[in-house]
Amino acid sequence: MEASPSSAPGLKRSLSVWAAVGLSVALMAPSMAANINPQGSALHAGRAVPLTFLIAAVGVLPAPRLAAARDETA
Repeated sequence: MEASPSSAPGLKRSLSVWAAVGLSVALMAPSMAANINPQGSALHAGRAVPLTFLIAAVGVLPAPRLAAARDETA
């Protein structure tokens, strides 16, 4: 299959915001389990460890939208 001269070579961006959020959460979970285990952070946060994970998850949610906006302006 030959590419037409008018089409630029490369990948097509078809990742929605929710798919990017899903990928971010899926990639963040093993890292949180391995690097930020609750026993270690319990020394600093005490009983609020689940709250710290929730705050971190909410903080990550705007990242795909901000990255998409950055890519549109570039």
